[in-house]
Amino acid sequence: MTVEQHQYPRGMELLTPRQGLAAGAMAAAAMAGALMAGSALAGQGLWTPLNAIGGFFGRWQPPDAGFVLPASLVGLATHLIFGALFGALYASAAERMDRRSVVLVALYYGFMLWFGATFLVLSWLKPDLSDVFKSWLFLAGHLLYGLVLGSYAATRPQPQRPVSPD
Repeated sequence: MTVEQHQYPRGMELLTPRQGLAAGAMAAAAMAGALMAGSALAGQGLWTPLNAIGGFFGRWQPPDAGFVLPASLVGLATHLIFGALFGALYASAAERMDRRSVVLVALYYGFMLWFGATFLVLSWLKPDLSDVFKSWLFLAGHLLYGLVLGSYAATRPQPQRPVSPD
């Protein structure tokens, strides 16, 4: 049985893990902004999404609609840190491919993060919070995360292979 391995010289990655960290934090910030705006437009309160994330670690249940210092700050910090870490994971696993495929894979990545967080992690660890995350708003937020992450990766200049003398 043969296993195909893709090995590119160092520096030929689509994104380095450090760039993935930055792209993940940027995508998480865009996602947080969209979740907050969507929640406010739906009449659920601007801070509800971040308070729900912060509620995972505290006893702030149900999530408050207004700014609650510990819940809102813990939620924002947690969201940005995990967004950055998942961006680094994406960067370390992403293969070189055409730009359109990079974005599609990142959208799928965002969907799988939502699915895993909502139906596996939260359903098991905090079932009372999983209902908040099962909304279309949180799915759209995760898809936006993937879109921003993939767009960043796709728009970066492609590394050039060094020309080897023949």
